[in-house]
Amino acid sequence: MKKASKIKRLGGVFVVLFTCGALIVTYVALKKKCDDLIKQKVIAEEELKNQNTKQNNLFAQYQNLICEERIIQIALDELGMIIADPPVAVVTIDKKQVADLHALLQEQYE
Repeated sequence: MKKASKIKRLGGVFVVLFTCGALIVTYVALKKKCDDLIKQKVIAEEELKNQNTKQNNLFAQYQNLICEERIIQIALDELGMIIADPPVAVVTIDKKQVADLHALLQEQYE
């Protein structure tokens, strides 16, 4: 075999090995990047879950604070307020009747 033929074959082997090495390094880098992105996704999902739980807790606390029974109890106990007696009678008048009476009064005063 000629020396030039051995050099070409050796050069071809180096090219193949270099290409394989470059592909392996690229694969490892992409795999690491994918793993990092998956880890960030899991962390973001956990954070979202924590924020949703916190929001639900705050909403429950808000509902407890605006509860009518609690407000009435504070008004009675701490502020010394009393509950008003129910009205003796309730009078209801139609809007049309009020307008008619208003027109009648206007005619009388003119």
